[in-house]
Amino acid sequence: MKTLNLKSVTILIVFCITLYGCEKVSKDTRWKNYTTSYGLVSNYGNAIAIDDHDNVWIGTDEGVSKFDGKTWTNYTTKDGLADNLVNAIAIDAQDNKWFGTGWGVSKFDGQTWTNYFFSNDGLAGNWVYAIAIDKEGNKWFGTSSGVSKFNETSWTNYTDSLVSYGVLAIAIDTQGNKWFGTSLKGVSKFDNTTWTTYTTKNGLADDNVRAITIDKEGSKWFGTYCGISKFDDKEWTTYKNSILECYWILSIVVDVQDNKWFASDGDGVYKFDGTTWTTYTTKDGLASDEVYAIAIDKEGNKWFGTSGGVSKLSDGSK
Repeated sequence: MKTLNLKSVTILIVFCITLYGCEKVSKDTRWKNYTTSYGLVSNYGNAIAIDDHDNVWIGTDEGVSKFDGKTWTNYTTKDGLADNLVNAIAIDAQDNKWFGTGWGVSKFDGQTWTNYFFSNDGLAGNWVYAIAIDKEGNKWFGTSSGVSKFNETSWTNYTDSLVSYGVLAIAIDTQGNKWFGTSLKGVSKFDNTTWTTYTTKNGLADDNVRAITIDKEGSKWFGTYCGISKFDDKEWTTYKNSILECYWILSIVVDVQDNKWFASDGDGVYKFDGTTWTTYTTKDGLASDEVYAIAIDKEGNKWFGTSGGVSKLSDGSK
């Protein structure tokens, strides 16, 4: 485990480089790794969500796996999933699971699968990267061809107002503003009337935005191709790697202690407590340093979807 202390607000963060081929077996008993040998449908954990019953739902490149703590259940196109490549998962107030796939959206109510597509239904594009659900229960889908809003009856698509058609991330703040991270052109904010665009010209670290989350103070955190940005609605704070090659930040979550957890696509997981950065890699027990998704369960355990399976970190903090 590597720990780095930071002394300024907007600074250059030095992240250590983890080489591939590191020992993947850790003596740290807080870590538990799950792979296909345990029952996971694929070792590529692209998306993770945890329901109210503490079931862990994992989207992979070969379907969906559900883990109840003891038993694994797998779902694929043979069961009713729209496509086996699953990029995003969200769970609504009725405990329905929504899956964004490489070919449409699937809804699963525990028994029945319902699929929605571009050609037949009204989805903006079949390649779905992100899902968010607002207070009214509307589902928002980020696709390769814009944003779709679905109220379970009708579809509303947003394309021309977005800064870019490719929407990779979505977050909704307490005021109901929707924040969309796009490929190549920055962030679009939608207050349900007006669209606002933020790019590197405003202070964003990079215009390729793959992850967004909102902390307890309402600050927005953006994971980009090269760096992390925080926006408190007034000022931007940016954290960047000092190494030559940048890493995608693919997922961001905030725990109950307001620590931020960041998934990188080659340097493991970063934890930021507001002062200190801690990096977790294969040397600590992570299944792979390519990390695509993060989720936190009711006990405070952190779940990481990686290219080498799913890792659970029981760090004793909720």
